[in-house]
Amino acid sequence: MEAIPGPYGLPLVGNLFDIRHEDGFLKGAEHLADIYGPVFQLTLGGKKAIFVSSAELLKQFTDEKQFVKTPPTALSGGKGAKGLFAAAGDDPDWHQAHRILTPAFGPLPVGDMFEGMRDVANQLCLKWARMGDDHEFLLTDEFTRLTLDTIALCTMDYRFNSFYSDKMHPFVEAMIGVLSYSGKRANLPALYTKVFGSGEEAKFHEDSLIMDKIAHQIINRRRQNPVDKPDMLNTLLHGKDPKTGEIMRDELITSNMITFLIAGHETTSGLLSFLFVNLIQNPKTYLKAREEVDQLVGTGTIQPYHLKELKYLNAALRETLRVTPTAPVISKKIPDHRKDDFVTVCDGRYHIPHDTSIKLLLGKAMCDSSYFGEDAHEFNPERMLETNPNFDKHMAAWKPFGNGSRACIGQGFAWQEALLVAALVLQNFDISLVDPSYVLRVKQTLTIKPRDLLVKAKLRKGVSPMALDARLHGNAAQVEALEKAEQTAGAVTEDQSSRIAILYGSNSGTCYSLAQKLASAVTIKLGMVATVSELDSGIDNLSPSQPVILITASYEGQPPDNAARFVAWLESSSPNIKDLSDVKYAVFGCGHKDWKDTLHRVPKLVDRVIDERGGSRLLDLGTTDVSQGAVLDDFGKWQQQLLEKLKNEYLDSNASIASQDLTDLAQISKDTRATQLSSGLSLGKVKDVRVLTGPGQPEKRHMEIELPPETIYECGDYLAVLPMNSENLVRRVMAHWEFPWDATIIFKSKAFGNVPVDEPLSVFELLKGYFELSQQATKSVSFLSLNPTNLFMMLTNGLQNLDECTRFTKNIETQERLKQCITDEGMFSERIVGNHLSLFDVLTLYVGIEMPFANFLSNLLPLHVRQYSISSSPIRNQETCTITYSIVKNVSAIKDAGGSALSFEGVASSYLASLKPGDTFQLAIRTTATAKLPCAFRLPQATTPLLMFSAGTGLAPFRGFVEQRAAMLEQNPSLELAPALLFVGCRGSTGDRLYADELSAWQKLGAVDVRYAFSQEPNHELAAGCKHVGDRIAKDMDDVRKLWQEGAKVYICGGRRVQNSVEAAVTKIFDEVAQREQWSDETRKERHEQFNAKVAERAVSDIFD
Repeated sequence: MEAIPGPYGLPLVGNLFDIRHEDGFLKGAEHLADIYGPVFQLTLGGKKAIFVSSAELLKQFTDEKQFVKTPPTALSGGKGAKGLFAAAGDDPDWHQAHRILTPAFGPLPVGDMFEGMRDVANQLCLKWARMGDDHEFLLTDEFTRLTLDTIALCTMDYRFNSFYSDKMHPFVEAMIGVLSYSGKRANLPALYTKVFGSGEEAKFHEDSLIMDKIAHQIINRRRQNPVDKPDMLNTLLHGKDPKTGEIMRDELITSNMITFLIAGHETTSGLLSFLFVNLIQNPKTYLKAREEVDQLVGTGTIQPYHLKELKYLNAALRETLRVTPTAPVISKKIPDHRKDDFVTVCDGRYHIPHDTSIKLLLGKAMCDSSYFGEDAHEFNPERMLETNPNFDKHMAAWKPFGNGSRACIGQGFAWQEALLVAALVLQNFDISLVDPSYVLRVKQTLTIKPRDLLVKAKLRKGVSPMALDARLHGNAAQVEALEKAEQTAGAVTEDQSSRIAILYGSNSGTCYSLAQKLASAVTIKLGMVATVSELDSGIDNLSPSQPVILITASYEGQPPDNAARFVAWLESSSPNIKDLSDVKYAVFGCGHKDWKDTLHRVPKLVDRVIDERGGSRLLDLGTTDVSQGAVLDDFGKWQQQLLEKLKNEYLDSNASIASQDLTDLAQISKDTRATQLSSGLSLGKVKDVRVLTGPGQPEKRHMEIELPPETIYECGDYLAVLPMNSENLVRRVMAHWEFPWDATIIFKSKAFGNVPVDEPLSVFELLKGYFELSQQATKSVSFLSLNPTNLFMMLTNGLQNLDECTRFTKNIETQERLKQCITDEGMFSERIVGNHLSLFDVLTLYVGIEMPFANFLSNLLPLHVRQYSISSSPIRNQETCTITYSIVKNVSAIKDAGGSALSFEGVASSYLASLKPGDTFQLAIRTTATAKLPCAFRLPQATTPLLMFSAGTGLAPFRGFVEQRAAMLEQNPSLELAPALLFVGCRGSTGDRLYADELSAWQKLGAVDVRYAFSQEPNHELAAGCKHVGDRIAKDMDDVRKLWQEGAKVYICGGRRVQNSVEAAVTKIFDEVAQREQWSDETRKERHEQFNAKVAERAVSDIFD
């Protein structure tokens, strides 16, 4: 028999601080479950509580013969009558109310409520239609209005009319106050609430009185205006207990009225909110659910019989409640008839005392990967389809409505309402996130809902507000007439030949920058009106009336956040349906060769599928490999061809387009200040900075950052930093154009990208925070081989810096030198690339280039965020994170006019190096792009072995991994962790062995086994004769093979050299095994294919050069 694990408590407060979490006590408890395992105990409110978080234990604890349900601690205190949800199982009031009210929620009565549900759902849809496509709103608030009005209308014939007010109904506000404080108070010692909680207690009683008052208003209204209908309110007032013949007393009626108003709307609004965020963030599931509705219901009115036929939507609701149960905790205890039993769990490992409260953490138990599979945390409706072979098994551990005699009696009501509303919304709207990179977080009272879930609701193609109104009210003839009118109106549109749509998919900002530059080029050079939008806005919205240009990246074969739904929309279509006929389009794609198996997968897919669906290519697919550092050159060449094509297709092909001086589009003022520009990111604060390397070594630093409130992250995520150019560089640029330090600029056109138009801006702040001043200069085609066609192409290309420079100098020598750089690849590589010369460097190094300041700006990309792997674990401290970074500074062989050697400084690393403790800067958490892949760059479950390979600052994410494993062991020494091998490459044992002391301590703890390779000290005892990571892998081949055969997940982080070293070592091991075991050619080929398949499932890399 073992003691139940758990953190030590403190006097008075117990484990209050251990369970505290910014997202609520539930998240704190789930966090502790990760550390202590499926059973742990805490002291809260002066009492012991046992928490359970595995699927098998959930099944055991929901066996009513062994354990009985108790009401939530937060609601079970106090005197007076209690509603069904708050009353104890041995309370006579619970038995009386349960016997009277259960029949009111049977299948037939709930079926009779369908029309009332549709009435309120129609109000929601009409409101959204009238708000317009660009209106942003909190989805949780809208669904709260819906479900409150529905429960009141369907069960009490009372209208709250929540959709006719901008504010939430007073009942909702009071309910939130009561539930929030009840949950908080339940975990605090009584002494604390007496001493410090007087204000909150007063507010709690005030909110309780508001709910009582509203409940009495509804009751009195019915008593004064009686109706003969078998609804729940009449059942409350007049229903007789079939056992005793008695009716409920007024106090019990009021309590149950409040119970139904709360439970009848709060959990269902959460269910609908979680459903749509899950569908939106998993676009293929959204499209499957919508397609099912379209096939079964079409454009008609949804009828009750449709609901059971919506198999996929039913499964999506089940899966939503599995992943995010809105009532996330069930309280249990040992029944009185077993008080003398010696109750144990986990095969007799732990004893459960009779008087102990037991909390079942549904959110953890129903996401137990040992029961639901490795993808248990992922939203996958197919898992909960009735046709799934494991459906019965899954349902055995699916308990969002409770079970047994105390299961929710309103389950049928909630299910019918949720199905109806979800189907209506899918039939008529396209719901999208305002922020495509939204990370799901919860807000908790006694139930949970998504936090800050801002969305837009756009009517689907062909549906107008009037047509929607007719559809919702079953007027088929009017619907048909309005849809025809809508199609006719769409056909008679103004000439849009001068307009162009540019759609982009981008996480890091590169494709967004390219889209902005293309928009500038077509505006300035062709006079076309360009709109730049996210790719997801193109769903059902690719117009044949204007050219459509699509620019997107591909991350491990996955689309960017703001393109995921668009790609899923394309993938879900049939190639036989030519619904994109006459759409003229072109696609440009970014990728990285380290993801060689999926390089450019997304742009290739977009290009191919639009063609299959009838689209007409303006230009062949253009691509670039960002690892080669030639994004702008590759894009520039493609853009040249595109502009020529657009000119011939949409404009006068004989028109002459000359180089333009853009000065008139950007007016300089030298006597006015402007306000500083804002990046829109959240502010973090530097807590600590320390240098990790010794003298003479390339400098690497560690920074600890205090994150903005309510920020969350996981090991493997990135910290995105928006840097600023150095003041020294900015002052050099301003001096070149002889601007005073307080000069201002007013942009008169959108040709300069995403900058404010028609308002004065400080030139100093603009240069410091808006443009990439250090980006490498680009080149163009040879002047020596120009004909009229490619002359136009060259002149219309605004990204080709060296060409621009030749056009703004009359100095013959300078022109010749620049042309030589353009035409001679070797010279360009040696002089420009090798010295990382920027456009500004070229302007200052070459004599006589008089480029206007506005043209200089038009050749620059917007300043974009840089991403750094987070090197800490949130288990240590949820409010801070750390990053590990190199200071990038290279001295060039080229000297400026004053004889000083030019130097290139990394924009972001120099910016970070300038920050000191207490300084604030703009940042955001970025989820790893691999988060939804079979092998995400995430710390796996504790039972999975790890193989980690790194060099230099590539150690960063693994420091976070190991820190988390160490924290878990420190807090729960009995925890069994699978082995973790960490291979680290560095120069030597002292100068650049990052985090040496920490890793040594964590190795002694058992969190990791570190294997070093020292390029300058291979004979050191830690390196064991190995210079490189690949050497160490070969030396420790048996250990590596053993963990691989045990199912290890493999991670690589660092520069390309470490990746190549690992791949070479693995190939060598494979060859040695093949030779030793004398494989035939056929066996070798078969094993190689099997190995590659496993690598795709279990290996992931993060390469940053």
